Amino acid sequence: MRRQAFLWLLLLLGLLCMAGCGTEREAAVQVLNLTDAPMTETQARQLQELALTEALEYQEYIAQVGPSETANLTLQQEQIARVVQLFADLGRTVVDAENHCSMENPEPARNFGRAVQRGEDASLVCYRIYADGGFSRSEFVCRGGVAFLTNVRVAWDNSLTPQVVSISKRDLPELRYTDKGYLIYRMRELDSVAAGPDYVPYQMIRVEPLDAACRELCSTYIRPAGYANHNLFLTDWSQADYGELVWNDLFPVCYFLETGTLLTSHQCAGYSFSASAGLLIPAEDYGRYIGCYFAIDPAELERRSYRDPDSGCYPTRIFTSGDMSRRLPVPEVVAWNRNADGTLTLTVEALDVESGTDCAFSHQVTVLPRDGGGWYYLANQLLCAESGQLPAYENPYPD
Repeated sequence: MRRQAFLWLLLLLGLLCMAGCGTEREAAVQVLNLTDAPMTETQARQLQELALTEALEYQEYIAQVGPSETANLTLQQEQIARVVQLFADLGRTVVDAENHCSMENPEPARNFGRAVQRGEDASLVCYRIYADGGFSRSEFVCRGGVAFLTNVRVAWDNSLTPQVVSISKRDLPELRYTDKGYLIYRMRELDSVAAGPDYVPYQMIRVEPLDAACRELCSTYIRPAGYANHNLFLTDWSQADYGELVWNDLFPVCYFLETGTLLTSHQCAGYSFSASAGLLIPAEDYGRYIGCYFAIDPAELERRSYRDPDSGCYPTRIFTSGDMSRRLPVPEVVAWNRNADGTLTLTVEALDVESGTDCAFSHQVTVLPRDGGGWYYLANQLLCAESGQLPAYENPYPD
């Protein structure tokens, strides 16, 4: 019988000496133990002190980029990359939390992953940088066929002072290293209720570098469109045969790509909304925005779209909070080719944190960059898809 499922709400009491500040701060940090070898209070306090010391090493940069008034700190991607580099310069194995940067100093992680593949004892300390400017210090240990993770999460308060917000030690029921170079793991949790709505079954850390051009192409052509509420990348189609492409659901995608605004119940861009029909788009705007990213004849677009008979407008779905919280696959461009006619063919593989796979399905997207900026989507072809791994999509419009 297992000794104990967890130790919950352990409070660490004491005063921490903040290096470089000359003041002492009281700290009460929640420690979560989900392991048969729980962390002691002394070990937790030592990790807390270490993490705060590491945070102070880049506090000057956070002060430079942080808000001038009390507000939540949010870093842009280039600022996240800068923090990654600051950690890397100190010899640490580090990557950003969204895998948008290549891992710096990856050799220890690569060696650890290979040891995991061979079933050998090994350990790794890896840092992940978050958009809130904070970081996690993750220590993976495999010993005697058992794996566990000790994690410390640091964030910055409104005065741009580092705070340890959580410390945990958890068993890892699953830990593997893929041929693609991903360290994928599943942590032991409390239960589906206690884990909360933000619980992600699997975590993925990309160890092997991804070509910078692939990253740029993905951030331009694929990731902004994503897989939510449309089938642009979920069905075969081309300019010669648009197949089962649902055009009404492509309007929000094109509108977002052109304006940077996501159409939601709180941001309808002045369009009328009907509870039964959805957001109603006038014909002029409908054709204009879709025409920015698809070279489709207006008459064919009208024929392939559903038009509300009462308003004469084209209904489309808005994004709800439920849509935004769905854990959809994450696209990753893994290869690309510039064709003789000036088009680009991008090979995309979709990561799925629900099933813990670094390639739930793959597809090829052909785009045509336009002179002066912008592009046209010309085709999509599904290459492979595991059973049930394509995101669920249903056409909500009448034939």
